[in-house]
Order: sequence, then C-alpha cells, then structure tokens
Amino acid sequence: MKKSIYTFFFVLLYVSAFAQPQGWSHKRVIQVTENSGTTVTNYQLKLYIDTQTEINAGRMLASGDDIRFSTDCEATTLLNHWIEGPMNDDSTVIWVKIPSLPANGTTSIFMQYGNPLATSTSAIVGCFIGPHSSTDSVASGNAGGAQLSQRGFRFAPTQDILVQSFGKREPTGTTRYVTLFNFTTQAILRQMQVSGPAAQYSYGALTSPIWLTTGTQYILELYQGTGDGYYFGTSSAIGQHLTYLDMRYCNSCTQNTFPTNTLSNYHYGYPDLWYFTKNNVSPAPTAVIGAVLPSLAAQLVDVFACKGDSLTLNSAITGNLGATTCLWTPSTGLNNPSDCNPMMVLDSTVAFSLTVSDSAGCASNDSIWIFNNSPTIAVSYDSTVICAGDTVDFEASGTDFYTWGPGGSLSATSGDSVLAFPSATTLYTAIGTDSLSGCTDTVSFTLNVSTVMAVVVLGPLNMCEGDTLTLTVSGGDAYTWSPGTSLSDTLGSTVLATPASDITYFVTAWDTVNNCSATNSIDVLVHANPVVTFELLDHFCDIDPAVQLTGGSPAGGTYSGPSVNAGMFAPGTAGVGSHVLTYTYADLNGCEGSDTATAIVDVCIGVTPGVEVSFTVHPNPSNGVFTITMGDNPEETSFRVVNLMGQVIRTGKVESGKTLLDLETQPAGLYILTVESLGLRKTFNLEILR
Repeated sequence: MKKSIYTFFFVLLYVSAFAQPQGWSHKRVIQVTENSGTTVTNYQLKLYIDTQTEINAGRMLASGDDIRFSTDCEATTLLNHWIEGPMNDDSTVIWVKIPSLPANGTTSIFMQYGNPLATSTSAIVGCFIGPHSSTDSVASGNAGGAQLSQRGFRFAPTQDILVQSFGKREPTGTTRYVTLFNFTTQAILRQMQVSGPAAQYSYGALTSPIWLTTGTQYILELYQGTGDGYYFGTSSAIGQHLTYLDMRYCNSCTQNTFPTNTLSNYHYGYPDLWYFTKNNVSPAPTAVIGAVLPSLAAQLVDVFACKGDSLTLNSAITGNLGATTCLWTPSTGLNNPSDCNPMMVLDSTVAFSLTVSDSAGCASNDSIWIFNNSPTIAVSYDSTVICAGDTVDFEASGTDFYTWGPGGSLSATSGDSVLAFPSATTLYTAIGTDSLSGCTDTVSFTLNVSTVMAVVVLGPLNMCEGDTLTLTVSGGDAYTWSPGTSLSDTLGSTVLATPASDITYFVTAWDTVNNCSATNSIDVLVHANPVVTFELLDHFCDIDPAVQLTGGSPAGGTYSGPSVNAGMFAPGTAGVGSHVLTYTYADLNGCEGSDTATAIVDVCIGVTPGVEVSFTVHPNPSNGVFTITMGDNPEETSFRVVNLMGQVIRTGKVESGKTLLDLETQPAGLYILTVESLGLRKTFNLEILR
C-alpha cells in the first residue's frame, strides 16, 4: 500500500490543529458519556450543531473557520475535528476526535468560536483513521485494452467508510474520469477527473467527501477515451475494510454508462479511492451540548462604606457554563462564603478574593477591598446584672454624637451618659456618629435583669372542707410563704395547705446570687361539704326479695354496703343480722357527704301453735318439675318461688291434693319455696339438676 504521497500532508494538519487559540469569544461545554462499559480511545464523536443561530447572531463565521474543540475550558489542548456540514444549518454535522472516554464515565470537552481572524483547522486527516487504498495499490498486469470503455470493480464496505479522494493508475498519462456508482440504483454518487503521469497512482480530492455504508454494494470505474489504454491482470486485491465482489466493464460506452459486464478475480483499470475509517463502539457514546456563553469572568469593584452598613458583594459573573460555584476568602464577616453574591455587615476594612468555577471546570479570580470609614466607640457600665426596678448608668466614648435605644427603659435617647432601668433583660444599642465622615459605629450590649419569678398555680383554687391542697412554686433559688396558718411549712418550693375557710397565700421567690426577689399570691376557696341524711326501715325478712333502697337525702347519691348492688338491697343474700348501709352524695363543687343506716334481717319462717300447714314436695331434686301434695286445708294457701338473688320467679295457689310446679325454664341451682296459710309461712329448698 502506498504511503509516501500523503504522509507529510497528514503530519502538518495534525500538528497545526493543536495550536492554542487566541481571541475566541464564545464557547460551549459538551458532556460526552461512554455507554459501552469499556474505556474508548481516539473516538470520532459525531455532533449536530446549530450553526445557523450562531451565524445569524454574529457569534460565528459563516465558513466555520473559527470553530475549535478542546479538552479544557481555556483551550490549552485542542482536538482534531472535521466539519462535514452543511454550515449555516440547524444540524451541522461536526466530527471531533476525543483521546479517551472512561468506561461508563462522562467527559467534558469544549467548543470555542467567535474569532473573525481565524483560519480553518477542519480536516479529515488527523480526525479519522487513514487514508486507506481501495485497490490496495494493485500495480501488476498488462497494458492495452479497448478505447471508449469503462473498467473497474464491484465491492461492499464491511464498515462505514469516508471517501475523500479518487485516484487512477493507467499507462498513457492522460486525464481520466473516475466514477462511483451505487450498484443497486445504478446512480452516479461521485465523479471527477483525475490527472497524473503514466504508470503511477495519482489522486484528486473530492469537493465533498462521501460516506459509504456497511453492506451496500458500489462500483468504482475508470473511463478510457479515444487513444486511452488501461492495465489489466488477475487479482482480487481490496482494502482491508472492503469486500471484493467482481470486475465490471462496458465497451463503446461513456463515462456515465453503468457497466453490466462481469469478470471474476480480475482488476482492470486501475481506479482507486482513498477512504478513512473511525472507531466503532456499541452502544455509541452520547453527547449533550450546553448553552452558548462567553468566557467565564468575575468582576468586582472596591467599596467605601461605614461600619455597620449591610453590603451585597456583587460578583458580576459572565460566561458561566451550567451551575456556578463561588468561594470567597477570607470568610470572616460573610453570611455565606459560598454564595456568589454574599451579604456582610462591615466591621473594619477588609479585602476579599473571589474564585468562580462552573460545572464545566472553567475558573476565574478577582479581588475586592471594602474600606471602613467609621469611628470606634465604647460603652461602660457598673454591672451586667440588676434586680427589676434598679437603675444603672451607661457612659459612651470615642466619637462626637450618640443615640441610644430602646428608649422605653432609658432616661434619654441621646447624649454621652444615660440611665437605664429595665424591668427585664434588655439588648441596648449605642450609635456614635463621626461629624467629619458621617459614618457611625454601633455597640450592642445586654443588661441582664434577674429572672427570679414566683410561678404558682394562679387562683382562685377550689377545695372541699377538710381536704389538703399541695401548693408548688418555681422560678427562684429559695421561697418563703405566708400566712403560716394552715400551712405545713413556710419555707420550700412545695407546701401543704389545709385551710378551714377562704384564704389568700403569699409566696416570695429569691435569686440568692443577685439578692433579687419576686412575690406572687394565690386565692383558695373552701367549699363546705353537703349535709346528708339516710333513713331506712330497720326490719327485713330473710326470705324477702331484693328491694330498691330509698331514704337518702339530698336525692341523686349512691348506696353501698353488704348485698347492695345498683341501689338494690337483697336481705336473703345479706343474711340474718344487722347490716350497716351507707348513702353518699356529691354536690356541684365535687364535695361529698354521707350518712349510714342499719338494716336488720329477721328469720320470717314459723307456724302458729295449734295450726298445721302440712304438705310435701317431690321429687326434690328434680329436672325442674315438682309436685306439691297437700292434705285438706280449709284456708286459702299460696306459694312463691325465689332464686338466690332474691328475685321472685313464680307465685300461685296450692290446692288440696296435688299441685304441679313447673320450673323447667329456670337454670339449674337452688331455689326457695315459701308456702303461706293463715299468716304463717313454711319454707323448702328446691334443687334443679340438669
């Protein structure tokens, strides 16, 4: 393969592309992301740039001669590129050769333009790999052949290739047409005349290079006019990125005739082309093109101000790409040294340095002086802590005039000396004014007032007669209480109070460090307990059912005691004897009173002498059905059945003979049967079994 003809031309272009640009006014950052997961070197990145907008805005030359690409913001290292075109279009194709892309990483490159004196550095050589020869420089074979003929070969690229030049080798040294056809459509893709001496390869650059795509078939032909000859020989040589298919020819034809005749394993002609390749990665890297901006700059202007002035340090940043970060040094006095326009309150003359960086890695520096023309004042006073109600003298010095604040607790708001009498800790401010510069100095200081307080539960508090109330105070170091009557103690933060009537207590809290005190009071209201009475019938029978208790006054209270449930008293459950029952009543103030009564339960089963109530009950126990058998009885006899809770569950009359008592619906357990005749009662225990 021939090298000597184009090697020197390639080296010149490659070196000149790395000259550092001067005078470029605009740039863009381009973020390139590697997507294949492998480190890629010398990659040809295809970009689509809106050159139309930039040209119309006057920021870019219409020719694109001012376009440069670099690896850094300041363009110290330039990258080879080639403008495929078209220029002045919203999608101009530009190729850039990037030295390295880390696996799955993102790399920033920069596009600079905006220099009206720039000359073009766009070139295929140095940006792409090559050039390569399509015929692989076939030079063997015989000379001769038919005139007015086309001779060439059919081929297909194994990858996309960029054709820059057409060439020829023929025996007569005449200017020849070299034509590239699309084999499928038979269309002429490129055609040019190539001149040069006989018996050697000569080349001419295409006015517009052309991409040939992978797998597409093409025919490259050399035309012989009148008196022309050509070389021919057996060969299927082809460039390493191409596939040789066959030789194609036509006779008695023109340079525009599509050749249809075929020979295998021959080269006739010989036409040639120079092509370039690129690195191919799948999936391909992607690029994001940033906004158009001028060079990054931070411009600062010195400031003259008075002490205490609130200032904004305006950085006037231009040309930033993406997010901008700022760093001010020193940080003293700035509300945020990372803010590009921080705030500060001037205290003294100070110098700051600003470093500005953008997300693309561009940086700029500037500095600023802030000059303080203010005087310095001082304020003196005897004590830093006083008791509420005390007075302290403030004395100012260092300048001509003074104003004071806040005025609510000062004897005056102007003058060298003022008296302060705050009721609470107060932040005071003294402002001194210099009569010559008009600047002021401000001193702020705090006069602490003892925070002792007597914090108690504020009244009135309510309690019932005879109760004990806990009183608690906080806010001091020590405490005294008065009056001492009905108090458990007159010292301490917690005391117990048992007043018999309404009373007001006083408590004093002490700040023992500063000997300050505070006093508070609490009103206590004492409510009398209600008067309660409870009257009760004093006799119950042991076989009586549960009875609702009454007789408690005032109404609305609650009953309690043995065998009392929900206000019901069950004599049978309580049993024979005396039982103390209680009635309790609470008024609207929550105060309670109570009274008691005695319930007497007697045995109420017996027979009058000379009178016999004779009957039997069987079966007993039973499943709930009992038979009462009774002899002749001239008097009316009745019965009742009571459960153990005192509830009457059945009543009726007992007839002479047999009376059926059916309790099948009742649960298993013990029941009491009472039979009464002639005012006398007789009781039996009944048992139901299941």
